[in-house]
Amino acid sequence: MSTRSIDYRDAVDHLPNGASLVFQDVSWEDYEALVEDLWDRPGLRVTYDEGRLEIMSPLPEHGSATWKRKRLRKGTEPDTCFYVAAHADAIVGRRKIDLDVDPPPDIAVEIDTTHESLSNPGSQAR
Repeated sequence: MSTRSIDYRDAVDHLPNGASLVFQDVSWEDYEALVEDLWDRPGLRVTYDEGRLEIMSPLPEHGSATWKRKRLRKGTEPDTCFYVAAHADAIVGRRKIDLDVDPPPDIAVEIDTTHESLSNPGSQAR
């Protein structure tokens, strides 16, 4: 893990519930290292979009799932996801989805009841 991802972790450790942090010019490697380092903080939401990293400490009513695509440099942790139309048939009955092989969800929904979210293009993690 790089020194910069350690700095992110230090900031995250002081993040109160319902608050968020935004960092610009974050490398994909630092994003992945931070997500891996946050294994002990499963409630946090981490969204990555072409160098823009947003870390949110949601209130307890939020869920968690991580969808990321290195090729597109996008990652998101929506509250819920849906497969519709052509992609639904590809994942019906599957308990585990691997985005290196399987199609991404057609719709990813993040519900923010605590504050107006910054522009969050990470939900386009296709």
